[in-house]
Amino acid sequence: MDAPPSPGRGSSRDGRWWAALIVAGYFALLGLGYLGSGASLTETWQAWGVPAMNPHFADLRNLAAGIENQKAGRAVGDPNPFDPFQRPYIYPSVWLQLGALGFDAHTAPGFALAIIALFLVSCWFVVGRLTAGQGVFTGFFVVSPAVMTGVERCNIDLLLLPLLLAALHFHRRVPVAAGLIALAAILKIHPLGALLGLVAPPWRKTLPWLGATGAGLAVYGLFDAHELAVIAARTPHYPFHSFGSATLALAQGALAHERIDYAAAWRTGNLLLAVVVVLAAWFRPRAPGEAAPDWKAFAFRMGAGLYLASFALGASNDYRLLFFLFCLPLLFAWRVETGAVRWCALSALVLALVFVYWDLLASEYALPAIWLKQGVTWTLAALLAALGATACGRSG
Repeated sequence: MDAPPSPGRGSSRDGRWWAALIVAGYFALLGLGYLGSGASLTETWQAWGVPAMNPHFADLRNLAAGIENQKAGRAVGDPNPFDPFQRPYIYPSVWLQLGALGFDAHTAPGFALAIIALFLVSCWFVVGRLTAGQGVFTGFFVVSPAVMTGVERCNIDLLLLPLLLAALHFHRRVPVAAGLIALAAILKIHPLGALLGLVAPPWRKTLPWLGATGAGLAVYGLFDAHELAVIAARTPHYPFHSFGSATLALAQGALAHERIDYAAAWRTGNLLLAVVVVLAAWFRPRAPGEAAPDWKAFAFRMGAGLYLASFALGASNDYRLLFFLFCLPLLFAWRVETGAVRWCALSALVLALVFVYWDLLASEYALPAIWLKQGVTWTLAALLAALGATACGRSG
């Protein structure tokens, strides 16, 4: 099977060791800063550009609070007095089954540390073998404020990345890959975008499974329509530390203290997004003469699909850029090619790094910076759509 190289084949010349060193150094310096400054860990995170919450692991604690709320007889979306921030539980109810494993408010910190460790190890597998320079880029990407926000909150996206990594591992076994992506989409809606990984030749092998998976998820949506509607209605749409088709309108409204019609902003934004995607795909760069390994093309299509699906939701938290890790292997390969594909790949890498470090580069609460960030996120969407269309011509 053509798959990412096993860590067992690594050596001191594998650039992933540089990435691991940067990640280890980050947490070491974070700990030293916390111990030496007298500030709280929350304040230390915030000084590093991470909008930390207290208590930590806030998103995982919301899941634990949802279990307690269910025991108290309340449903998904109902008020949740067990949550430390008084947030309603807005994840699919299937997550509540974690209570059978002993997961609750008391064990949440231990579960969080295990989930974070699993996520960081999974990053090694996602990117495959790297050069030293690629390893340094990957390491700084992982420790960026955007990705570390997901880590600090222990968002369940950290668990979805290993699941989608499994789909990547089985990319040649299309039914298995499709099933794993479908499971991820049931757990949280945006992994629907990872189905773009299946859009590639041989079409007689991939399209039937793509259609079957889509039909199966549609049936699931019909049976679970009420819960999904409640989740959609209760999900907050944050104007800051977010990206998506409606975030510009939300941010402008928040700064002007005006109420925004979110549904209208979402429809308008997604209409524009559709135009951008179609035009980008139409003017896609020509693929290099020598095709990249199949797993890199499959991984890129998944990563690009995840970004575009998150964008289409209207307002997704910046930490969802952690899925951009799937795009890195092919972008690294195409960066050394010639022609338009090289410049598109290089531009995507630069813009993604600017994006995940935005909180250290500019304000989230000033209109000029908001417009600049919107330019970065929309341009990245166009680049991923164009390169995704190029990668769809590669077998997976």
